Amino acid sequence: MAGRKYKKDYDLVETRSEKGKYSLEAEYKGKTYGIENPPGDVKRFAVVIIVLLAFMWCLFIAAFTQNGNFGRTLYVIIPYAFNAVPLYLCSDSAVRLLWTKPPYRQRDYDRVTRARGYVIAVWVLTGIAAAGSGITLLAAQKGMFLADALFFVFCAGIAGLGSAVYITHRRLKFTEVLPSERA
Repeated sequence: MAGRKYKKDYDLVETRSEKGKYSLEAEYKGKTYGIENPPGDVKRFAVVIIVLLAFMWCLFIAAFTQNGNFGRTLYVIIPYAFNAVPLYLCSDSAVRLLWTKPPYRQRDYDRVTRARGYVIAVWVLTGIAAAGSGITLLAAQKGMFLADALFFVFCAGIAGLGSAVYITHRRLKFTEVLPSERA
C-alpha cells in the first residue's frame, strides 16, 4: 500500500475465499493519469532523458576527479555535491517513466512530473557552485588551474544537458483519466 500522503486513494476491501477465510486487500480509488503522446514517443522520450542524465552523471563525477581550488572551497563544493540529490531523483523519475505503464496512479504521476523541479534544482545548485568558484578565482592570488577551468566546463555541460532534459520532459502531455475510461 502507499504512504500516508496517498492513503485516501485506497479503500480496504474485505474478501472471503472459497475456504471461508477473510482477507483484506487495498483497492485503488484515486485519480489516474494518462499521456496524450503516442506510446512509442513516451518510450523514446524516456530513453533520451535517461541518456542525457547518464551524461550529466558522468560530468558530475568527472568534476570531482579534478584537483583544483574549487574542491577546497566549502561554498563551492557543498552546493555542487548536493547536486547528487536532485540528479538521483530526476533519474528515478525517468526510470519510473520508462517502466511504469499508463494509466498512472497519483503517486507515480507525482514522481514523474516532479522531474522538471529537480532539473531546476540542479540548475540552481550548479549555478551557485560555478558562481562561488568564479568569485574565488577572481579573489585568489594563486591563479587559475586547468582543473578550475574544467570545473566551469563541467558546470556548463550539466546545465546544458539539464536544459535538454527539461525541454524533452515538457513535451509529455499528461491528462486525467476518468473512472469510466479506466476499464
